[in-house]
Amino acid sequence: MYTSTISDQTDRRTLTHYDDTDPLAGIPSRNDIVAEYDNGMTTILQQFLSNKQTVHFMPTAVSDEAEYINGVSTYILRVSGCLINEQKAIVNVMDIKPFFDVVVPEEIPLSMFKTKLVKILSNILGSTSKFGIETISAFLLQGYHTKKKLYIHVRTWNHFDRHKVLKAVREVGISTASDDLNPTYYYRKVACEERLPLSSWAVLNDYNNPLFSLALSRDHTLILTWDIETYSSRRMGGAPNANFEENVIALDPQLITVICGSQTNLLKAFALCWKFLASDIHIGFNDSQYDWRFIVEKAKKLGVLEWMFNHMSFKPSSLEKITKWQYQYNMIKVNDGNFYLKHLKIPGCVAIDVWPCFMGLYSKFKKSSLAYYLRECNLDNKVDLPIHRINKYYEMALKETNVITAEQMQVVSISFLSLYDAHYFAGGMKVCNLLGASAWQRGLLTSTISCEQTESGSFLGAYVFPPIKGLENKCPVTGLDFASLYPSLIMTYNLSPDKIILSRERAKQSGKKLHEISFKFNNQDCLEWSIQHNNISEEKGLYANVLEYLSSKRNEMKKCLVPLKEKGKHESDNWFNG
Repeated sequence: MYTSTISDQTDRRTLTHYDDTDPLAGIPSRNDIVAEYDNGMTTILQQFLSNKQTVHFMPTAVSDEAEYINGVSTYILRVSGCLINEQKAIVNVMDIKPFFDVVVPEEIPLSMFKTKLVKILSNILGSTSKFGIETISAFLLQGYHTKKKLYIHVRTWNHFDRHKVLKAVREVGISTASDDLNPTYYYRKVACEERLPLSSWAVLNDYNNPLFSLALSRDHTLILTWDIETYSSRRMGGAPNANFEENVIALDPQLITVICGSQTNLLKAFALCWKFLASDIHIGFNDSQYDWRFIVEKAKKLGVLEWMFNHMSFKPSSLEKITKWQYQYNMIKVNDGNFYLKHLKIPGCVAIDVWPCFMGLYSKFKKSSLAYYLRECNLDNKVDLPIHRINKYYEMALKETNVITAEQMQVVSISFLSLYDAHYFAGGMKVCNLLGASAWQRGLLTSTISCEQTESGSFLGAYVFPPIKGLENKCPVTGLDFASLYPSLIMTYNLSPDKIILSRERAKQSGKKLHEISFKFNNQDCLEWSIQHNNISEEKGLYANVLEYLSSKRNEMKKCLVPLKEKGKHESDNWFNG
């Protein structure tokens, strides 16, 4: 990540002017930053591009797009990020046909069901040329099966058409798989199926070069941090509201280096600075609940929101679409509550409000404010500080910011999700995506749409397997890590939906060694069986395989951390003593 450094106490601020008639001058651009930190990488990159050799790309923002190609509205997976020399790049992944699968009912002949399905699809899309179908067979994730089921694979040309026909098919009571009811995040499904890295270095093939290895060892994303100062002459108390003329964005002569002369010019200059820097991530504290709202509402009132957005974004849009699709509420699950955000969503840049991040880090704290977190981190409140202390706090903040963002990207990289998903969605979604990717790789199909009929009861407690007394000398088990007790039970007893039998008759017919499981739920006796895997890979269920994979990744990480443990402790002691 590129961040500016404070090297001395000299005030080197320069003044520039912007009056909406001449270009904004004197503002560093991303290309200036690339040139400063190039180290010869641009020349190498240009050589690789000209020879059509492997290039490395770090994704940061992902979106689903539909554009007309040869007269057909075609799906495009658009990924923005940076190359090895920190230049921003946009990658369009083409030739992806959005699809879902339809379950063929056993009681209806295949030819008759196909005719019925084609009629439904044609009525919705208006033409048979806008979709394609194919008969396939696959295992169902729910329940233990020895034979594959028949499905009809429905492909469309874009994700919006897929969404329309999927809803129509389900409305007439037809079961589906490989599905979802939100066209906004179709890229997650694409990444699962194609195993595309959306938050780690993407490469076309293996390449071993010392220069590239050095470049790939650090994060090249550019982070923009910001804050606004507002003032109200109404003196009504509380935060200024953008809808009143008397409430303005303050022009602080100690901080503002671009002299604008009016709020309209100030907002336009802000948009131009954004365009020049072309950042990958922008962060602020509580900016989603105040700064962004004030900026957007004031820009709408002054009639410059569309102008600003179209200079900040590589994808121009109309005012109506901007306010409808790019300026929306988001909700983050933080601890036991919800945190509501609203910011201007700029294509190619991920917005992160660090307030909910701190709420998650300090989940046991009852208070939540910038001043409170500063005190908890042994930092002074927002007051004037000597330069040398600002430098120390700044360096510490940079390390913390980089670590948190890198940690989020590492977590979602193994579940084929984006940085946006890491920040705005709870951990359960990451688990579902990883399971979905693994199920697709194993040829298992399932629906990702929640069942409308849910149980209202609650389990009395965890199921406890009765102990088998005696000495086990064939497969001894030692409990060393009780933090992983539930995953260990899932792996040992093969507790996975694709290895569960629900009827006694099918259990007898399976010819497999089984674990019998019984418990009470809503005053009813529940009985089921899980297939014993006997440590044979082919017999292990989806959940067991995924947990083993995560366990191996965890062990790899712990090995890498061993030599860094003492080094980190030594550096930490030096920092605090310094």
